[in-house]
Amino acid sequence: MPRPTRAHGRPGTAVIPADWSQGLAPVVAKTRTGWCVVRRPGGTAKAFDHTTLTTTRAPFPPHHIGSCSVDVRRAADTEAGEQPATTQTYLVTLDQMDATTVAPIVVDDIVTVTDPGTNGSPSLAGVDLVVTSVERGTLTWELVLTCVEHATAARVAS
Repeated sequence: MPRPTRAHGRPGTAVIPADWSQGLAPVVAKTRTGWCVVRRPGGTAKAFDHTTLTTTRAPFPPHHIGSCSVDVRRAADTEAGEQPATTQTYLVTLDQMDATTVAPIVVDDIVTVTDPGTNGSPSLAGVDLVVTSVERGTLTWELVLTCVEHATAARVAS
């Protein structure tokens, strides 16, 4: 019987090979069937409208556009200003390489699901999610974001 050559703790043998992500990342990429856009919150002021007496805002341009996977997590009941509120949490995964090419994704960024994919919930299209945490690690090939719905974040923050 041939002796195993890797991942068995022999001296000089890496337990996790240097090229491990190249083999696994394409498999996981197939699970990202949705399409997301990530941008900073807020926007730039546009011209003053004399009819409505308001200044409109144009959203900041996206700094990430790419495939994503959106998974719903268990809802949590909270209180906001003595009013009961339910906060729905989502786990959004993006390709690690795509997500860091333009600008890093940070807390409070807005993730807009532009296409939930063929197996996704159609009601997810156009939903804005606010990033509440960004998971980081040394052995990862995807970026994992914890998010809440934009309307929920505004309700809880006020």
